[in-house]
Amino acid sequence: MNQVYIFDRTKNNLDEASRGGGRIMQILKEALPQAKMVSNLHDVPFDSTLLVPSWQPFSAPIINKRYAKTQILMLFDVIPLLYRNHFRAGLKGMFNAWRNKRALKHFDKVITISNYSKKTIVDILKIPYEKVNVIYPAVGKIFTTVDSVKSSDMQELINKYHIPSKKYTVYVGDVNWNKNLVNLALAIKQSNIPCVFVGRQFTSERGKEILTSHKIHPWLTPYRDFLKIASGNPLFVFAGYVSDEELKILYHFAVCNTIASYSEGFGFSYVEAASQQTPSVMSDIEVFREIAGSAALFAHPDKPTEIASAIVHLAENHEMRHDLALRSFAQYETRSHPDGFAKEIAKILQ
Repeated sequence: MNQVYIFDRTKNNLDEASRGGGRIMQILKEALPQAKMVSNLHDVPFDSTLLVPSWQPFSAPIINKRYAKTQILMLFDVIPLLYRNHFRAGLKGMFNAWRNKRALKHFDKVITISNYSKKTIVDILKIPYEKVNVIYPAVGKIFTTVDSVKSSDMQELINKYHIPSKKYTVYVGDVNWNKNLVNLALAIKQSNIPCVFVGRQFTSERGKEILTSHKIHPWLTPYRDFLKIASGNPLFVFAGYVSDEELKILYHFAVCNTIASYSEGFGFSYVEAASQQTPSVMSDIEVFREIAGSAALFAHPDKPTEIASAIVHLAENHEMRHDLALRSFAQYETRSHPDGFAKEIAKILQ
């Protein structure tokens, strides 16, 4: 195999280094320990394989020519292009989207993270079906053990983040429209069970900034609507960006993980939670049925009462929760264990 170089744009980019972009770089480093990380594409020798694990349709293309003998793109989803009414990009953004589509010709293969993503990528970007390879993403190696988590660790986090009850749910993710945070907020209020929100945007300072600003980016409008519901309510615990060690503990002791999204490329928090034998309440959409099978509780994304009911069922029915936790763990081991991911990506790179 040629020497593999991975383009790493997380070093000097806070947005990329947050859980999504930072997580995939961590997973790639663990799966490909011999690969070399580069932040400057001119450092890549031509007689090599270059993996680019980022594609942002409304930003300038990362690659618009041939840098290496073999060039592979990791493309998670095309949600902003699928739902343009909710991801308005302006003239410059649409011009960049056109440039990014043209730049796809410089990649020999594309890796994506679910069959659903592959279908939408082929449909929207017109990439040949056989050129797109599906590899389910792995969890980080820190999540591969559950026996190291202690009750005393959880008590520390309860005190640190002011979690009002030992019965709580967890949400890990971003704040874009597709995350459906407004309906999730309504469901949390109906369930009367606290939810710990993990992510760079979920700090009290950031919340105040969004609520008091006279002008915010249109993509943040759903987040502001969410904050109007959540602000001042002790059921909504904003932890912000937490370490992997803390996240593992939060998953482990949660009643469930919650994902109410309208659309996703995969759903990282499902497999991270499942690795800690914690079940998930998920919106009933195609991609979540693909990754979870029957090992989750599903609810209509536009029906907060259904989401709340599923959360309450898991909080009150210990037998159901235990059964779903074990089935979720089995699904994670089949789909997203780091060993399987490493083997699959090595095949593609060869």
